[in-house]
Amino acid sequence: MLCGIGSGLLAMSGSTLLNLRHEAKHPEMARQHDIEQKDERNVAIRNRAKAVSGEALQWSVLAAAWLSIGLDAPLWVPLAATGVFVAKSILELYLMVRYEREM
Repeated sequence: MLCGIGSGLLAMSGSTLLNLRHEAKHPEMARQHDIEQKDERNVAIRNRAKAVSGEALQWSVLAAAWLSIGLDAPLWVPLAATGVFVAKSILELYLMVRYEREM
Protein backbone atom coordinates (compact mmCIF):
# COMPACT_ATOMS: atom_id res chain seq x y z
CA MET A 1 0.00 0.00 0.00
CA LEU A 2 2.85 2.38 0.83
CA CYS A 3 4.46 1.68 -2.55
CA GLY A 4 1.22 2.65 -4.28
CA ILE A 5 0.89 5.83 -2.24
CA GLY A 6 4.53 6.71 -2.87
CA SER A 7 4.18 6.11 -6.60
CA GLY A 8 1.08 8.28 -6.72
CA LEU A 9 2.81 11.09 -4.84
CA LEU A 10 5.86 10.83 -7.11
CA ALA A 11 3.66 11.09 -10.21
CA MET A 12 1.76 14.03 -8.71
CA SER A 13 5.04 15.81 -7.90
CA GLY A 14 6.35 15.24 -11.41
CA SER A 15 3.17 16.59 -12.94
CA THR A 16 3.25 19.66 -10.68
CA LEU A 17 6.88 20.34 -11.59
CA LEU A 18 6.07 20.06 -15.30
CA ASN A 19 3.16 22.47 -14.88
CA LEU A 20 5.35 24.97 -13.02
CA ARG A 21 8.03 24.71 -15.72
CA HIS A 22 5.44 25.24 -18.45
CA GLU A 23 4.05 28.29 -16.62
CA ALA A 24 7.56 29.72 -16.23
CA LYS A 25 8.21 29.37 -19.96
CA HIS A 26 4.80 30.74 -20.99
CA PRO A 27 3.68 33.41 -18.49
CA GLU A 28 0.99 34.76 -20.83
CA MET A 29 -0.69 31.35 -20.92
CA ALA A 30 -0.42 31.12 -17.13
CA ARG A 31 -2.19 34.49 -16.74
CA GLN A 32 -4.91 33.43 -19.17
CA HIS A 33 -5.35 30.16 -17.26
CA ASP A 34 -5.67 32.04 -13.95
CA ILE A 35 -8.31 34.33 -15.44
CA GLU A 36 -10.25 31.35 -16.76
CA GLN A 37 -10.04 29.57 -13.39
CA LYS A 38 -11.53 32.57 -11.59
CA ASP A 39 -14.15 33.35 -14.25
CA GLU A 40 -17.64 33.35 -12.75
CA ARG A 41 -19.13 31.18 -15.49
CA ASN A 42 -16.38 28.56 -15.27
CA VAL A 43 -16.72 28.42 -11.48
CA ALA A 44 -20.47 27.84 -11.83
CA ILE A 45 -19.86 25.10 -14.42
CA ARG A 46 -17.32 23.36 -12.16
CA ASN A 47 -19.63 23.58 -9.14
CA ARG A 48 -22.53 22.13 -11.11
CA ALA A 49 -20.35 19.31 -12.43
CA LYS A 50 -19.19 18.51 -8.90
CA ALA A 51 -22.78 18.46 -7.66
CA VAL A 52 -23.95 16.13 -10.42
CA SER A 53 -20.97 13.80 -9.99
CA GLY A 54 -21.55 13.72 -6.23
CA GLU A 55 -25.17 12.80 -6.79
CA ALA A 56 -24.21 10.03 -9.22
CA LEU A 57 -21.61 8.71 -6.78
CA GLN A 58 -24.14 8.76 -3.94
CA TRP A 59 -26.62 6.60 -5.85
CA SER A 60 -23.92 4.25 -7.13
CA VAL A 61 -22.81 3.64 -3.53
CA LEU A 62 -26.39 2.78 -2.61
CA ALA A 63 -26.63 0.48 -5.64
CA ALA A 64 -23.41 -1.23 -4.53
CA ALA A 65 -24.96 -1.77 -1.10
CA TRP A 66 -27.99 -3.44 -2.67
CA LEU A 67 -25.77 -5.52 -4.92
CA SER A 68 -23.68 -6.67 -1.97
CA ILE A 69 -26.86 -7.72 -0.18
CA GLY A 70 -27.88 -9.72 -3.24
CA LEU A 71 -24.46 -11.37 -3.43
CA ASP A 72 -24.51 -12.38 0.26
CA ALA A 73 -21.51 -10.24 1.15
CA PRO A 74 -20.56 -9.92 4.81
CA LEU A 75 -22.93 -7.67 6.72
CA TRP A 76 -20.36 -4.91 7.21
CA VAL A 77 -20.12 -4.27 3.46
CA PRO A 78 -23.72 -3.11 2.88
CA LEU A 79 -23.74 -1.38 6.25
CA ALA A 80 -20.59 0.56 5.38
CA ALA A 81 -21.98 1.53 1.97
CA THR A 82 -25.26 2.61 3.55
CA GLY A 83 -23.30 4.59 6.15
CA VAL A 84 -21.44 6.44 3.41
CA PHE A 85 -24.76 7.18 1.69
CA VAL A 86 -26.30 8.52 4.90
CA ALA A 87 -23.18 10.55 5.79
CA LYS A 88 -23.17 12.17 2.33
CA SER A 89 -26.88 12.98 2.63
CA ILE A 90 -26.43 14.55 6.07
CA LEU A 91 -23.42 16.57 4.89
CA GLU A 92 -25.40 17.76 1.88
CA LEU A 93 -28.30 18.91 4.07
CA TYR A 94 -25.94 20.66 6.49
CA LEU A 95 -24.17 22.51 3.68
CA MET A 96 -27.47 23.46 2.07
CA VAL A 97 -28.72 25.05 5.31
CA ARG A 98 -25.36 26.75 5.90
CA TYR A 99 -25.20 28.24 2.40
CA GLU A 100 -28.81 29.42 2.59
CA ARG A 101 -27.95 31.37 5.74
CA GLU A 102 -24.85 32.89 4.13
CA MET A 103 -26.59 34.01 0.94
